[in-house]
Amino acid sequence: MEDHVAINDDSDVGVAVDPSSGVRTNATDAGADESTALLLQRSDESNSGRLPFVGKSATDPLAHRYRYYSKLAPGSHARALIMPEHIIPEELFVLRVPGFGSQSSLVTILSVWNTMLGTSLLVLPWAISQAGIVAGVVGLLLIAAISLYTCEIILDCGNNGKLKGVDVEYPDLVKEYLGPKTAAFSTAISVLILLGASCVFWVLMSQFLYHGVTHIVNPHLDSEGPMPHWHRYWSEKTVPIMLVLVVFPLLNLRDAKVFTKFNSFGVIAICFVVFVVVYFVAVNHNDSPVAAFHFNNLDLARGSVFSLTGVASLSFFIHNGILSIVRNAKDPTVVKRDVRCGYALATATYLIVGVLFYLGFVADKREILPNFLNNFDAESGGFALVYATQWLLLLQIMATLPLIVYILRFQVLGLILGHANWPGYLPVICLNATVCLCCVAVATWYADIGRVLSLCGGIGGFVEIFCLPAMIKLESLKRQGKGSIPYTLGHALLVAVGLANAIGQFL
Repeated sequence: MEDHVAINDDSDVGVAVDPSSGVRTNATDAGADESTALLLQRSDESNSGRLPFVGKSATDPLAHRYRYYSKLAPGSHARALIMPEHIIPEELFVLRVPGFGSQSSLVTILSVWNTMLGTSLLVLPWAISQAGIVAGVVGLLLIAAISLYTCEIILDCGNNGKLKGVDVEYPDLVKEYLGPKTAAFSTAISVLILLGASCVFWVLMSQFLYHGVTHIVNPHLDSEGPMPHWHRYWSEKTVPIMLVLVVFPLLNLRDAKVFTKFNSFGVIAICFVVFVVVYFVAVNHNDSPVAAFHFNNLDLARGSVFSLTGVASLSFFIHNGILSIVRNAKDPTVVKRDVRCGYALATATYLIVGVLFYLGFVADKREILPNFLNNFDAESGGFALVYATQWLLLLQIMATLPLIVYILRFQVLGLILGHANWPGYLPVICLNATVCLCCVAVATWYADIGRVLSLCGGIGGFVEIFCLPAMIKLESLKRQGKGSIPYTLGHALLVAVGLANAIGQFL
């Protein structure tokens, strides 16, 4: 891949140079056919079909995509005519911090932290109540350490997002080391994880919208008393269906990158959630479910600890986006350090919210609800702050869900069609309708977000966090001639831990 194409910096028109002959050819639409065919042919020979560029002629659709990406690439880039097979826009993951034009270490750390934190933050108090305070903290730290290690495997074997000079994603890495069938299986599991996350988002949007509007219309509505007439049409069963009218059009946008403008809004929402928990623990409100520390009914360890490890597996799952985050880092030599800092920051955030809320919960700690905000009602002291948090998170989730479904659509199209090009509105609408149907079904009949997250994390984490990175590491060592029995046994133990976590979700 080193000698495929160069670009002439002295001209506004791209010039493809054949290094063996010195022939220079314009790389515009009118004159790029020969250079395109040359590049595709050489790439096909050198990569044996395992990396991108499998077209055979300049009239092949892939050649047209090649020319398209060539025109998008900056002319001064040494590899401007190299087109990646799977292009997930980095804007979906990387924050834009004012005053930082390039991707500094701070941007990388905050991007890792922001991408990792999500709905799991609301579930962590419940997860710790299922595990017990000691087992919960130990389990969270264990899963964080394992996830960081396997994430670093992806960084090492994926060379920070550029493998053999080509921009790659996690599925490309799996394909390179473990073959196309394993890569397809990995993508399918990733799709299921994204679908599970979408369902959880839908549940939370339904709850926030229902409680938010209900509080405006009738702030003293007693769910145990007689319901008003309008409540037949506005209930926790009907709101998930009504959300389709608002959310479904957003999912069908051809380019969802407009929602990346709200990436920084996620940081604000996270900080606000942390502030709410710290505030209620520090300020002793009357009739508040959380106030100071209460050590009554404190469990050190419980048999349902796998609920926490499942949620934690999904909480620290960033593996399918980590290469996109670090690819354009200003200083590649400190990427690992930055990722570790991001993991440490995310772990600290999870512990602050989970542990403080658990210790500050006044009633029986086993009664903590999966969405900790639902423990508050209109009569709770300081409810106005909780109410504002619900509306803030509703807006943040509505801006994030189209991005999640966009990535899901990207991976499904790549899995079924072999590419992620826009196939037209009809296939996209059918796919998004299926996603919405699944989300509405879960929000209506199985709105237990704690259980959904633990199942997705346990099963998906076994494949994406524990199993595949370990297999990639062993295959990489084998190719380098560094394979050994201790390495094999160590990574086999890693897989065994992931398998136990997956099986534990059904116990």
